[in-house]
Amino acid sequence: MTSPTSSSEITDDSDATELALRRSGMFQGGSAAHSRASTLTSSGQDDEDDGPTLLESRKNLQSLQPELLADRYESRSVLGEGGMGEVRLVWDRVVGREVAMKVLLPTRSNRSRAKERFLREAHVQGYLDHPGIVPVHEVGTLPSGEPFFTMKRIRGVTLHEVLEGLRKNDPNLRSRFSRRRMLSAFAKACLAIDYAHARGVVHRDLKPENVMLGDFGEVYVLDWGVARIVGTQVQRMPMALLGSITRAEQDLLGTPGYMAPEQIDRSNDADSAADVYSLGAILFEVLTHQALHRGKSVRELMISTREGADARCSVRAPQAAVPPELEAICVRATHADPLKRPQARELHEAIESFLDGDRETARRKLVADLHLRAAKETLKRASGSSGAEGATAQRDAIRGLARALSADPSNPEALQQLLDALAKPLDGKLPEEAEAEIREEEEKQHRVASRALRAGRFSWLLYVPLVVWLGPRDLVLGLTALGAIIAAVIVSWIVDLLPRPRPWMRTAVAVFAMLTIMPIASLFSPLILLPAITAASIPTFMVHLDRPGRWITTAAACIAATLPFALEIAGVIPPSVLIRDGAITILPRMTHFPEWPTRVVLLVLSMSPLITSAILVGRVRWELDAARRRVHWHLWRLRQLMP
Repeated sequence: MTSPTSSSEITDDSDATELALRRSGMFQGGSAAHSRASTLTSSGQDDEDDGPTLLESRKNLQSLQPELLADRYESRSVLGEGGMGEVRLVWDRVVGREVAMKVLLPTRSNRSRAKERFLREAHVQGYLDHPGIVPVHEVGTLPSGEPFFTMKRIRGVTLHEVLEGLRKNDPNLRSRFSRRRMLSAFAKACLAIDYAHARGVVHRDLKPENVMLGDFGEVYVLDWGVARIVGTQVQRMPMALLGSITRAEQDLLGTPGYMAPEQIDRSNDADSAADVYSLGAILFEVLTHQALHRGKSVRELMISTREGADARCSVRAPQAAVPPELEAICVRATHADPLKRPQARELHEAIESFLDGDRETARRKLVADLHLRAAKETLKRASGSSGAEGATAQRDAIRGLARALSADPSNPEALQQLLDALAKPLDGKLPEEAEAEIREEEEKQHRVASRALRAGRFSWLLYVPLVVWLGPRDLVLGLTALGAIIAAVIVSWIVDLLPRPRPWMRTAVAVFAMLTIMPIASLFSPLILLPAITAASIPTFMVHLDRPGRWITTAAACIAATLPFALEIAGVIPPSVLIRDGAITILPRMTHFPEWPTRVVLLVLSMSPLITSAILVGRVRWELDAARRRVHWHLWRLRQLMP
């Protein structure tokens, strides 16, 4: 690269069209200033004639006769003037439309190299017939001898102007150019560049100033004046351009801050990968509103380009919240190794793929907002209702919130509303459906308790051999006690056969079971074993009965434990205990008391309530633990909804 002190210069003579149009109406609201993003050109002597030139081949170009030119084009105004040319607004009488006419300045007309570059720009741009490239209509020569070409007049703003406005928080531009619209425009520009690459043209000077955003969704890639023709595609260009193309490819061209590293040292070797690098730098700026390379001078920008800049948006601009998919595209496109960069079409496809998902995300967010608003209204209605109406409204609200989260799982308001609705009953009462489920669960627990009761009563039959071992004293009394045990089992079994027993039936079973314990008092005494056996039986019923049933069953247990003793005091039945001289003497009525059998029976009957109580309490504890685990399991799953 030639040093800036020699023949290098920062200029926009490679595309006077761009500069002039930005100063005029062709680019509405445009700016002529390139600031740091000016095109860098370095060439040899401008007037050196070292081969076939366009001037020598002018007969091969279309040259309008003066009278024909005057008849066809009516000059209306000057749109702008650049370093090389002037852009005029003219009326095409033949077609009936306004077009932009670019004319080489008279001060440049006597310089063969300037004319060649001017006409080369027109032919390269005309060669690229694509909706994203401003079409050239006609190339010719004015009566005064200056070359000109006409092209479509376009209106809009450049990407550079949009980014500058966004950096300044311009409300108008922020409302007009969302990230999705900017990415869509960028993807269209990638397609235009891919088309140029397929035609063997490398732009070599891509930057935000050279991307035009039209008022009706058009996207144009501008400034093809420094493009390079590569490969066999050069053979398709007009023969008169070959000499100019060969010399132009020896120039050092590009814009510091956007040009690829290989353009600095090998501009004549720059291929499609160099354009992809520039596109990556533009994409980084679109996403972060920051330039990829920073520097106050050309030298600093060149150094940054050579050393490489971090294209990770999450590191350079975390506040921009750039999705990782887009960040990965920036990193790949600006890779230092040209072979590791994607093609321009790959960039387009990656952006479009993201936008497809982004459009779906936007749609889902809209759906989520609709469900959320409806659910909030339903929750308000539910808070003012009770009974079936309130339960229905609460159910509908929860379902609406679930639909909102299904559409947009990251919606924090819907998530919080759902957690509140799930954790906080609106009026402190459960809906009827929940109450029915609880009753169903209680019914299952009642049946479990009934089976436990029957199992316990049947276990008492295991003591019959011990009673026989003691020796029966009153056979009728013994059979009565045995009948009471069997009766309690039968009554419990009958109630369980019913499809849905009433609560009072469950209470009646519990009371009957307690009362059938009383005959055991005749085995020893109402004050021995009977209270312990009664206390061991109570938990079986207390856990599963409703509040009235628990009170009634407790009263029945007290009666079962005290009624035999009261009957003895009243003299209705013979006393079973004799207290004399500080000693208690048991007077058995059901069996005899041989020494060793009696000791064994007392030991077994004393241990039985302990074991029974441990089993019953252990089962209750197991059920409580299971319920606690279910509750905490549900709470854990609810917490997983939180981000």
